[in-house]
Amino acid sequence: MKLTRFLLTISLLLPAATAVHAQTSVRDSLETILYKGADDDKTRFNNAYSFLYGCGAPAEEIETLCLTILCPFVREAFEDDDKSMHIRESIAYMAIAFAHRERGSDDADERNEKERFYMDLALEEALLSGNDIQCAMSYNYSAYVEIKRGDVTKAHEYLYASMPYWDRAGMYVKSSEMLYTIASNFFEMKDAEGLARVLEQMREYLKKDSSKQSLYQYNSIKHHYFGLLEEQSVRRDGHVDYALVDSAMVYINANIDLVENSLPELAKNYVHGYAHYFLAKELDAWYPEQNARIFEALDRAQQITEIDLEKKRVSLSIRALLEEAAEAAAAEPETDEPTVVYEAGPADSN
Repeated sequence: MKLTRFLLTISLLLPAATAVHAQTSVRDSLETILYKGADDDKTRFNNAYSFLYGCGAPAEEIETLCLTILCPFVREAFEDDDKSMHIRESIAYMAIAFAHRERGSDDADERNEKERFYMDLALEEALLSGNDIQCAMSYNYSAYVEIKRGDVTKAHEYLYASMPYWDRAGMYVKSSEMLYTIASNFFEMKDAEGLARVLEQMREYLKKDSSKQSLYQYNSIKHHYFGLLEEQSVRRDGHVDYALVDSAMVYINANIDLVENSLPELAKNYVHGYAHYFLAKELDAWYPEQNARIFEALDRAQQITEIDLEKKRVSLSIRALLEEAAEAAAAEPETDEPTVVYEAGPADSN
């Protein structure tokens, strides 16, 4: 692997020599940060990383600058501190991987392979450093590379491998997040047995991870688990088992309770408008006569979504279901049948 890096550096120096003019401003700025600043070496490296990450230069240029300037600086500045050197080399390779992911080749396969190659190097350096956070992050990002490539088995290996490092750092919420990602993949594959296994692991982590977001994620996966069982029930018996529907409702309403009472404690990068949306969807599927309740849930979902980062995504889903519910309401006569209101229940203790 060391020979690979040496050859990479040599091959990248050659095109760099013929494109000096194009790289001058970014290169000069990087060298100024690293070699002419008054800060200590760690601060210089951090500033250089932030500069490269935010400068918007093409991925190939970031790759060249990291391999020919940033990495040599790291090896020189931290030659007496192997741990610090390996941590920062790992971060530098991550910077290259991210650059290829965000603005690399137009050829998706080439872009993905570049990202994977440098994430492999980042992971190798992280493991040499022995730093728990850097190891966990490297396994985490490597997993998402594999998910994108379609190798879910390998991705799950990486996600599980990251968890002991998160745990040692006391970041149990991150381990819960890894399990949530694994469970989400099993849901996408319609694998109820795999989902059940991960749910048990998630439930165990809730004993040491008291975050509201982890509980929200557990409830969400539990609801989807019962959704898969509903689908199996319909295929097997020709009709749904309403005990499964009621179980799904328990966890949907548990998340609605979290959203309504603990929203500031939930992660900002999740679409919490889905809590009410899934209530509307479940009612629409199994209790379509409850139009008032469906519209009420959809309206609240839209209100909650206004403060979520991915509101466009959930709004599209809401709009589609809203149109379906409106059509159903127009087609059905009015009824005096009372609306059933489901109470939020706690996460199960089994």
